[in-house]
Order: sequence, then C-alpha cells, then structure tokens
Amino acid sequence: DGCIDDSDGDGVKDNADICPGFDDNVDVDGDSVPDGCDDLVDSDQDGVGDSADLCPGFDDAIDADSDGIPDDCDDLLDSDGDGISDEEDTCPGFDDNTDVDADGIADGCDTLIDSDGDGISDTNDTCEGHDDAIDVDSDGIPDGCDALIDSDGDGVADSDDLCEGYNDTVDSDGDGIPDDCDPTPMPEEENQTNGTDILPDDDDSSDAAADSNSTDSKMTYAVIAAIIGLLIVFIAAAGLVFMRSPEEEPEWGHTPSPDLPQMEAATQGPPLPVSGLPEGWTMEQWEYYGQQYLDDLNGHNNG
Repeated sequence: DGCIDDSDGDGVKDNADICPGFDDNVDVDGDSVPDGCDDLVDSDQDGVGDSADLCPGFDDAIDADSDGIPDDCDDLLDSDGDGISDEEDTCPGFDDNTDVDADGIADGCDTLIDSDGDGISDTNDTCEGHDDAIDVDSDGIPDGCDALIDSDGDGVADSDDLCEGYNDTVDSDGDGIPDDCDPTPMPEEENQTNGTDILPDDDDSSDAAADSNSTDSKMTYAVIAAIIGLLIVFIAAAGLVFMRSPEEEPEWGHTPSPDLPQMEAATQGPPLPVSGLPEGWTMEQWEYYGQQYLDDLNGHNNG
C-alpha cells in the first residue's frame, strides 16, 4: 500500500526493527538488546540471567562467606564460618567458638593459649592440667605430676612424713621417732653415764638412791670401826707403859713418849681422787679413812 508496516506493533517500522516480532522497547537489563532477542536478560548485570538469578538486583557473584548465598541476600555473612557474623566477629578468619583456655580470646587470635592457667603455654606445658609453678620439693617436677612430693628430701612423701623438714630415716635409738623430732634421740646405753652427765629416769634414780644409802651405811661402819681401832691402840700403848720394869723408869721430870705406832705413815693417807676431797670430809679424816672410802667406792663401781 506504499506504507512501511510495523508487523510486531512495537511502534518501530519493520525496516528499523531491531527485534522483529518482539517489542524493541522492552529491554529489562538495559543492554540495548530487546529482551525478545537478548540471549542473556540480566537485569542486575551480575552475569546471571534473570531466570536463574539467586539474588535479583544484586551481584550473585559476591559471596564473601562462600555459603552459596550472595551477600546481598545473605542473612548471615560469616566469612570464617564460625556462626558469628563478620560484623560481630572477634577473631576474623578463625572460629570464635574455639577458646581452649577459656580466657575470652579465641585461640586463633590468642597469643598465649594456657589451658591450665599456670602462665605457661600448652605447647610448653610440662604438667598439663596443673600449675607448673607449684613444685614444693623443688625437684623440677610440678606437684600435679610428681609421684613423690618430698619437701625434706628424706625419701618419705610429705603426706607420710613423721618429722617434717628432717630426715625420717635417722632414728639412732630405734624408737620409731626420727632423731630430729625425738626428745631422747640417743640409744639408752649412751644416755647412761656415771650418774653425773644426764639425769637418770625413775628406775635409775631409785637404784642410785639405794646405792647411795648403801655407801653411807658402809662409811658409817668404817668410821665406827676406825674409832674402835684407835681406842684399842691407845689402850694397848697405855698398858705397855705400866708394864715396863722399874729400872726402865725414866728420871724424874722426864716423861718418855709411849711406844705408839708410827703415825707418820698413817697420816700421809692415800692420794685424793680427781674430784677432790669428798664433801663433808676433813684432811685428817681422809688421812685415816681415805683408803677405806676408795676401796668401798671402787667395789661399788665394779659391782
């Protein structure tokens, strides 16, 4: 009819129609290719056709947490997959839920992971689960892993120690009490002396008292016997004087000394003991009765 037709009724003459049979004005993605002839209708320009678009209006290619949901349509953007959004993440790139030592710092961002809280990292810990700094007996093994905690080094555990701070194995008198905690640590025979070094016990006191009484009795008898002996000597000397013949009478005014026993030797006496003159004695008594005293004393000690 001499006029140019518009077969698809899109207002574009057939001779200028970009997409015959389709409306040239419909170009959703604005790529100048009418949708009817567009191999890829991609409204949000993310390279994904609108029919397959996961997140219309946004770039499907942006998925920071790689969970298959484009970020703009993702309710939880969690790049490190720890269940905590990137906005609230305390340790990006690591699992915020992993905190072995429970110090509030995720292990991935923790400079000291110390599960037992002893100030030593788990990688260098010698006694896991216990405080490495506690070593009562200073043997280099923390108490929590020490099979024998022995503070005084006597081979006996502190829990069984009879004498803390001292050697339990030293028990000279064998009474079951270590010497350093024993008021009488020496064997009994070493505790007993001649009665002058250590105070005796009750039985020894009784024996000593009996021996003392016996010695006193012997001394009393010795003194009595000595006195009687002297009396006999003087009586005998006096008898000799009266029995002498007249021709032996001395001249008037001259009184001869009776023929008495020589006292000089008697008055010398025995040597004094190392302890000196016995208490209560005089030298005169010692000269006459000292030997008897020494004999009695030696007999008592030997018995």
